[in-house]
Formats: sequence, C-alpha cells, structure tokens
Amino acid sequence: QGLPVVAQPGSGYTTSFAGGDIRQGLPVVAQPGSGYTTSFAGGDIRQVLYAPVAPIMTRAEPSKTLLSSSFKQAYAKSECPELQHKLMDAVFTIISAYGNRNGLPEDACKQFFLELQKEAFENPDGLEELLGDIPSAAQRLWTSTKVLQGGARKRQELCSIINYMLRSDDPAVMKEVSTFVRAVNRLSVVRGVRDALKLSFPPSGELWRGGSLPDAYRSFYVPGIKYRVPMFLASSMDVSVANTFIYYAKEEGLSTVRWRILLDPRGARDMNWRCSHVNLVSKSYLGSAEAEYLFAPYSTFTVREVRWSANPTDGRSPHEITIEAAVDNQSEPEDLPLAPYA
Repeated sequence: QGLPVVAQPGSGYTTSFAGGDIRQGLPVVAQPGSGYTTSFAGGDIRQVLYAPVAPIMTRAEPSKTLLSSSFKQAYAKSECPELQHKLMDAVFTIISAYGNRNGLPEDACKQFFLELQKEAFENPDGLEELLGDIPSAAQRLWTSTKVLQGGARKRQELCSIINYMLRSDDPAVMKEVSTFVRAVNRLSVVRGVRDALKLSFPPSGELWRGGSLPDAYRSFYVPGIKYRVPMFLASSMDVSVANTFIYYAKEEGLSTVRWRILLDPRGARDMNWRCSHVNLVSKSYLGSAEAEYLFAPYSTFTVREVRWSANPTDGRSPHEITIEAAVDNQSEPEDLPLAPYA
C-alpha cells in the first residue's frame, strides 16, 4: 500500500522509512517470500501493510570484531593447562555446549568424549603427552577423526566443533574454548623462536585450503580487504589435500573454493618476516599425511586475487581466492572485519 513498516518498540529491529504515512498501532504483515513471519500483537487491523520486496527490517546488532569479542576477554584471562584433567574438562564442556546448541542427546556427547579419551589413552604418544606435554596432547586431539554421531551437521569432528564454538563466540563457554586454544597455540604460535631454520616452512611460502563457499558470502572477498578469521584455520602445503576437501564439498552439492595462502618467503630464513601465528602440526593421529599448517584463531589475511568460477559446484572448477597472511597478528588492528565464512 506504499506505507512503511514500523518496528515495534523493544522488538530488536530498527525502522527504515521509505516514505508515506505512518499509521500507528497497525500490525506488521510480512510479504510472502520476504523471509519474515507475521506476528499479530492484537488490536484492530485497519489496513494490511506489506514489507517492500527488499526487506527494510534489520537486526540492530553491532558487527563483531576481535576487539568486541567474548573470546578476547576470555583469552586474556586464560592459561595453558598444566594437568590433563584441566584440558579434558574443557574439551568435555565444549562438546556438551555444542550438543546443547544443536539439539544432540547428552549420551551422544558423552560417548564422543569417551571415544576421544580412549583414543588418547591407548595411543602411546597421546598418553605420554597427557601426562607431561599438554600442548602436544591438545594438538593431537585437534587431529582426531572421531565423529560425534547425530544431528543434521556432517563431519562433526572435534576440530569442527572447536571452530563452531569459536565462531559462535558464546561467552558461556569461551573460558573453556580459550583454555583449549591456549594449549594449541603453544605450538602454533612461533613468536619468540630465535632460529627460523628450526621451523618447517612450506615450499615457496604457499599453503592451500579447500572447501565450500556459499554464494551469499562472495561479496565479502574483494581484492584489498583485510580481515580476521574467528577460528583456527587449517591449511596444507600439499594442494592435493585441499582438493580432497573440495571433493567432499562437491559431493554435498556445494559451491567449492580453493584458497591459496601466501606467506612472506623471507620468513623461511629470517624470523623478522616469519608468520608468527602458524606452524606445522607435528603431533597428529594422521602422521604427516595432511602436511597441516594451523593458523591461530583470529589470524589476519588480505585478499590479493579472486577468480570466480562459472560452475563452482563442479569440483574441477572451484572458485580461486588468493590471500596473504599477516606477519604478526599483534601488529594488526583488532577492529578488522571478521570473515563470514572461511
């Protein structure tokens, strides 16, 4: 009818005026296909109001950054655990919180935790690490291929669950998430290492990552944008590993993407240019099969080149995005935008 939609006070929405007369007290009726539902608060319906084709109601929520995140606050107060029960308590709490958010039975979460614990105790290296090397134990747990059963989500391995909770930034569980991250970062963050030659460095300073990228997030990745990734970012110096994950995404009918991650090649021999927040995963149930390099949560990247595929659901022609890793996260602004999908 040409009248604007007016948000109800306290609804959490803001009002955008497109022009026209404001009639107070009328309910908002969502246009079919707009993505909104209609809620009648009572009163006389004098005229049916329709939202325009482009919805004008938006959630009045500030954009999250590292600076405003619950993770930053929790991480500042956290420490790497010294005893295995502190690490495992954190892992169990994270799994339980994930289960609650996704409607999974408590028994399924408990069984998954027990399988992870058994795997660690039965592996000679894993047991030794739990008894005296917690950072290595945490990194090895990260590589477990055990899967949490149930729910609609696929590939519910511990690494995926940790990243899901990092992205959620739920303050109720960030203490435990930060505890796990602290332990893993002892090995992923190489700031302070004096001899670059003691660290593994990928050939030509290139790493690869493969997976899916929903079309809705393509507009974020434009050349020149600098951003942070609010989770661990796994990559490999072997492009075939990235291609395997592209294949998984293709089999699910998703748009695929191959990421090329550039490190400053001077970092191979000079710690001044060495990326300080990524390192080769050396403690793994998979051995060296994935040649995984793991970036710490909230690592900073800049998009250098984008090539959009005309047929991204075909794993043989994924989108191609080249990004450059910052040398040191601590030198980058904390209010950079967060990647919506990585």
